Amino acid sequence: MLEPISRVPFGSVTRARLLPVLLAPFVTGAAFSYAQTGAFSWSWFAVAAAGAAAAHLSLNVLHDVVDVASGADAAARSDAASVAPGSVAIASGRVSRSRALVFASILAAFAAGCGVALATHRSAGILVYGAVAYVLAVAAITPPLRFASRIPGANEIAVITAGGFLQAGAAYAVATKQFDGGSLWSGLVPGGLLMLVFWHQALLHYRADVAIGRESTSSALGPERTVIVSSVCAAMIFVALIVQVAAGLFPRGAIIALAGALPLSNAYARAIKSRRDIQNYVTLLGATLGATALVTLILVISLVVRGAVR
Repeated sequence: MLEPISRVPFGSVTRARLLPVLLAPFVTGAAFSYAQTGAFSWSWFAVAAAGAAAAHLSLNVLHDVVDVASGADAAARSDAASVAPGSVAIASGRVSRSRALVFASILAAFAAGCGVALATHRSAGILVYGAVAYVLAVAAITPPLRFASRIPGANEIAVITAGGFLQAGAAYAVATKQFDGGSLWSGLVPGGLLMLVFWHQALLHYRADVAIGRESTSSALGPERTVIVSSVCAAMIFVALIVQVAAGLFPRGAIIALAGALPLSNAYARAIKSRRDIQNYVTLLGATLGATALVTLILVISLVVRGAVR
């Protein structure tokens, strides 16, 4: 018998534990606005953060429903060499797919409401940025486009665009009521790391994707090439950080964020050395989550300090 969704832990349905990483570019963009202009509003930041969080959680639920419906989740759970990262509550039927979709819709409606409020009182462009980012994320995983499972690399581009650039730019506009090219670029590093999080998460179930004929980047490249290409992308992200610090986009102190590359490089070395060992891919995902959190924290602190001493 299905339980009312209100009795199922919120976090188990939405995978809310990922929010600190999902919101990394948003928080960076908000800190960038304070550093550049001194402008910041806690109340509107809270409204925007609540809307962004609701949008992310809605997409998490929607993604898990799609995985269950496609058979990808079941294929991953039946394979000893795969890990299914989706919601157990939805996969087990404890929460039906129809109820999960209703829940995702409620979260999306809440996010839209926050967007309308921000568009009315701050800038209309915020709602446009948010809508484009949400539609892009939905189109990546649902019919008729479903381009994330048809075009290798497309999902990674969508994540860094919607989750990185647009999120940071919207956060800047919330504080300043203006849009700035630099604010978009402030989302490159945290957005790039967020891209790696999703990429490495997909690596955990690449065998299931192959089994159901879903052509994700990981299933198309295979695990060995995926890890190598991903490591090159990670190196490029940290090089971009150096360039952005040198160009003055971030304060000089932000260079300390390179410390996030150390545990990540160790995890890459293990994954490359021990091929097709699922535990090493789990370790790589954990290191990527940790690096994203650490790098974002250092960027935000450095930006806040710059704003405070202006």
